[in-house]
Amino acid sequence: MQNTQDRNRDLNLLRDKLSRIKVAMLTTIDPDGAMRSRPMGAQEIDSEGRLWFFTNDESPKADSIDHEQRVNVAFSDEHHGLWVSISGHAKIVHDREKMKELWSPMLKTWFPKGVDDPKISLICIDLESAQIWDTPLNKMNLVLSMAKAFKKGEAMNPEGNSQKIDLHH
Repeated sequence: MQNTQDRNRDLNLLRDKLSRIKVAMLTTIDPDGAMRSRPMGAQEIDSEGRLWFFTNDESPKADSIDHEQRVNVAFSDEHHGLWVSISGHAKIVHDREKMKELWSPMLKTWFPKGVDDPKISLICIDLESAQIWDTPLNKMNLVLSMAKAFKKGEAMNPEGNSQKIDLHH
């Protein structure tokens, strides 16, 4: 369990790292036990440590979340050498005020009726942990580092770091 100050620091770090990444891969567990991933437009990590997505009540992911709340969300920004994996528990939420708060015009592509669409809902994920892989290597330097390691017959060890964050309250 984290104290509030450490948790807020870690949530701010996640927000900062994810600020440039707009699409994530959400992995749910289907009723038959199969894991399924799909791209989703991430909305925000709020002050309570919850990540939000818009969805359709009739989508398979909503059924999966109703069955099994454990989910994983993966973010990737290979141009900046950043990868983030977040685990948490999801639920389907029908809070119209929260929808209005998170709404952007781009969402009309998926929800032409806007927040008044009777099938629209939110996925709210209470974050539990995150793993961040952050390397300063750009794509060219990464390829060069890989080539050097291959030529020397050694394992590549790119400069950078991996950090695990526990977000339990």
